[in-house]
Amino acid sequence: MSKAKTGKNNPFYRKHLSVERRRNSSGPNNGNWKNGASLENRPPELTTSLIQSIRKRDNFQCQFCGVKRKKGHRKLDTHHIDDDRRNNHPDNLITLCKECHGETKTIGDKAAWQRVYTNLIKKIKRENPEGHQAAVELYEQNIKIYY
Repeated sequence: MSKAKTGKNNPFYRKHLSVERRRNSSGPNNGNWKNGASLENRPPELTTSLIQSIRKRDNFQCQFCGVKRKKGHRKLDTHHIDDDRRNNHPDNLITLCKECHGETKTIGDKAAWQRVYTNLIKKIKRENPEGHQAAVELYEQNIKIYY
């Protein structure tokens, strides 16, 4: 893994995007735009504590490449396996690093990724049944509270 380019080593150091570039890189002009889906509020049952319990269940590491979060670096992402942000059951959530999470959006077909991550969840449930059950119980508590 290459060392992060920070400060003067970063090619974007002291550079600013033009108004035109900013306008063309957001909203419907962006190639990743999904009709504003990212602007939807996250469901109330997907609490910070549920996300944290998924990361804990997954041993605070990317379940695809195995990288662990380093102190002071960006937190790991929690990915919806079926790509439905309304389905927040722990069977549908998996911990991924930023790079692997980005690949799910750009490389290959969605069904193939879903099969890979569904199999990884089965493995997690076998190897860490207590951690998975704790996440399921927290999810069920949240459902009772919010619905």
